[in-house]
Amino acid sequence: MSQFLLVIPEGWTQLDWQYITNNVPNMSGPAVASMIQSGVLSDIEAGLKEAGIIPPDASLVDAKLIDDTYFMVKLG
Repeated sequence: MSQFLLVIPEGWTQLDWQYITNNVPNMSGPAVASMIQSGVLSDIEAGLKEAGIIPPDASLVDAKLIDDTYFMVKLG
């Protein structure tokens, strides 16, 4: 079996995608992918703040969802 190394650039944080999809309303893979693609990061930010996953004073600068498995955010 091959092993892969996921390198996350400086300034990005990987979040627990399984926890988010199971516990944060409106944060399914298709919904988040659509929000990222259309640039509606404010909805993602609001959901993550309401769930206490990101600090209330943080702002979501960018987000990436890779293969409905890895979810990374860049906060400002």
